[in-house]
Amino acid sequence: QLPGLYGIYFPYKTAGIQFSGPLPSYSTILLQMIVYVILDDFLFYWTHRLLHIPFMYKYIHKPHHSFKRSNAFAGEYFHPIDYLLSGTLPIVLATFVIRPHILVIWTWLALRIWEACDGHSGLDLIFVPFRYFPFRPGAQVHDFHHSQNVGNYGSMTSMWDWLCGTDLSYKDYLARQSAKVE
Repeated sequence: QLPGLYGIYFPYKTAGIQFSGPLPSYSTILLQMIVYVILDDFLFYWTHRLLHIPFMYKYIHKPHHSFKRSNAFAGEYFHPIDYLLSGTLPIVLATFVIRPHILVIWTWLALRIWEACDGHSGLDLIFVPFRYFPFRPGAQVHDFHHSQNVGNYGSMTSMWDWLCGTDLSYKDYLARQSAKVE
């Protein structure tokens, strides 16, 4: 995600993104990070879902799914068009809406990459802060997405999967697993 964002410097500068001057207040940073979660999650959900249309999946998104068991490297392993659609476009569009200080952009990028690695780690670790986000899908949900190749298109949250019903296959899977235990 970082290399593609270097090319966006002049459009960001033209749009009024601050690259120097006073740092934003903590409350401004927190508010902008919350807006990033909402916008990026919405945009990522729809671009990721688009990448699962058969043609897009076959020619663009399939390399990312070559990892049937998720691992942190899979979180950043993309076809270049996949990278532009799901790895860059949501962040860039959200940034144009928010117009944050560059510090906030870099903080968001660091959190987003960390979250992608965490979501692809195959582990739901108790000390990872994303685990405590509302509607957080977690690594197990994304493992199901990679192994079954269906639904669960969200990233930071599973809110759009819930709203659009693309989490139903995973819920059915959990119910079947629970029935086996009983």
